[in-house]
Amino acid sequence: MSYSTTMALLMYHIRSELYKTTDTSIIDILAGSSVSSSYTTSDLITQALSRFEKGKINFDELKRYILNIPIKFAKKVIELTRDPDMKELIEAYMLYYEFYNLNTLLRAKLSGHTEKDLFLFNYSTTTTIEELMNAERIEDIKNHYIKTLLHHKLKNRNLYDAIKTVSISTINELLFLSSVEYYQNLISKKVKFGYNYERIVKIKSFYDILMMLAKMKFISGIDVEKYIQNLYFLEDKQNVLAEIFLSTKESFIKKCIDTGILPPNFILTDIDDIDKFKNILLKNKCKDIIIGTPMDPATVIAIIVMREIDMKNYFAIIGGFESGFKLEEIRQDLVL
Repeated sequence: MSYSTTMALLMYHIRSELYKTTDTSIIDILAGSSVSSSYTTSDLITQALSRFEKGKINFDELKRYILNIPIKFAKKVIELTRDPDMKELIEAYMLYYEFYNLNTLLRAKLSGHTEKDLFLFNYSTTTTIEELMNAERIEDIKNHYIKTLLHHKLKNRNLYDAIKTVSISTINELLFLSSVEYYQNLISKKVKFGYNYERIVKIKSFYDILMMLAKMKFISGIDVEKYIQNLYFLEDKQNVLAEIFLSTKESFIKKCIDTGILPPNFILTDIDDIDKFKNILLKNKCKDIIIGTPMDPATVIAIIVMREIDMKNYFAIIGGFESGFKLEEIRQDLVL
């Protein structure tokens, strides 16, 4: 089946998701509703989110609903498509969520956390989330991890070794290695899925790796030089990373601006601000792809990326209200 035929079958669902994406009007809804004293904070949030999600949302289930917004669409595409390449594309992108779940469970178990109150994404290619949550032994989680690697045909020996020997002192290395393997796998598919796909993945991979390295160096005090040396898949960006990390946190920020990683007018007060800038770039690029080349297979990834940004926007709104922030302060944290 050609990509054009596959995309034609998916177009209704792509457009439906596009119409749900957040824009500046969410602030207008929140501001207009907050004028009425009859609305509680939960009323404000559920009213705004229900408007954008095109349905009634229960506040008690709100956080879990938000967490799985990108998952729901990805599963729908996998369910509908008959194209093995499209399924491969979605599964490769969604591997991030599988790694997140497994790394979260390993960190929890290694830290002695025994409660089953972790928020996990409802996505797995090799098991069920219930089975993952009920895994009692660290070895069971490791086995799930290796099954996931085998399913995706990933053969990075360093990652296998890191899983087998992981401890609380080496969990950060496992997080980094799994991220690198995830992005290497995504970028390896650029020939099959084209320029638009490649552009999305390169933006996402570079800024995510940049932010991860910054946290390792400036928060955990880890020497990141050896990790940068192995980032061959970032091509020319590898040299940029080597240059900007030979510095303090303050000079790192300056180097990010001097090298064009961040624009001079972008206010960077915390490492997490890098993620916001990445999402601004991605949202603009994804909109261009969806509107300009709707039959490109990259459109499916573009929608998932935009829904991930919506997920972060929604959590920023909830967190802002819970922290007592004013509406304009919340607005500054959103990518609209």
